[in-house]
Amino acid sequence: VHVHHGGANTMLNSIMQNKALTLFTVLFMPVLLCLGFWQLDRAEDKRQLMLKAQASDTMLVVESADQLESLPEFQHVQLAGNYRPNYMWYVDNQIWRGKVGVDVIALLQIGQKLVLVNRGWHIWRDRSNLPEISGPSGQVTLEGHLIKPSEKGILLAEDIILSDNYPQLLQKVNMQMLQQYLPLPLLPQVLHLDINSQTALQPHWQPVNITPEKHYGYALQWFGLSLTLCTLFLFRIYKHYKSSPKVAGGE
Repeated sequence: VHVHHGGANTMLNSIMQNKALTLFTVLFMPVLLCLGFWQLDRAEDKRQLMLKAQASDTMLVVESADQLESLPEFQHVQLAGNYRPNYMWYVDNQIWRGKVGVDVIALLQIGQKLVLVNRGWHIWRDRSNLPEISGPSGQVTLEGHLIKPSEKGILLAEDIILSDNYPQLLQKVNMQMLQQYLPLPLLPQVLHLDINSQTALQPHWQPVNITPEKHYGYALQWFGLSLTLCTLFLFRIYKHYKSSPKVAGGE
């Protein structure tokens, strides 16, 4: 009994003598583990998105606007319609190959419905003036993927459209806001053009921006750090315990 209590007291004393290390370990170990599990969750989300995109990659020829409304996200489609040339928007802060530019959004009419068309990326060199990009017009047949605009992202300011002058600069695509300025119902998904489609600029859309494998790698790093921290803590406490004088009866 004395041996047990003596060893326990010495070990407890070792922990108390290393308060800073103990506090650091207690605080940061859960954080590191949570970050690791969060990356695993992100990897699974990305894997599901990629499976969803792959399942919808067979091109579907769309005959009507009503048909568009029932299609799943990421569906690869071919559709015909007429561009409304008076409408054009630039989505700011879009990156392609390390360069900053805009995504160019046009408006397509199919029957009595409207569809936003993301033509792709265009460089914006002179920030004092909007890029000069010719707007398409007339009847076209387009190919691309239907994508619901992301609700995520931090906005520096809310977009406010003050007039009917186009093109207009946006921070992100907000369907509810744009609908207020349009004469016909706007469908909820944006058509992101394929690179070989008519009127495409530089498409850069991908189902995921970071692959599941990268998230698994990040998770491994966080779990590795937590293991390293735990090992250092136990090693330091053990060394202190071994070098401490044993209480009477501890031998």
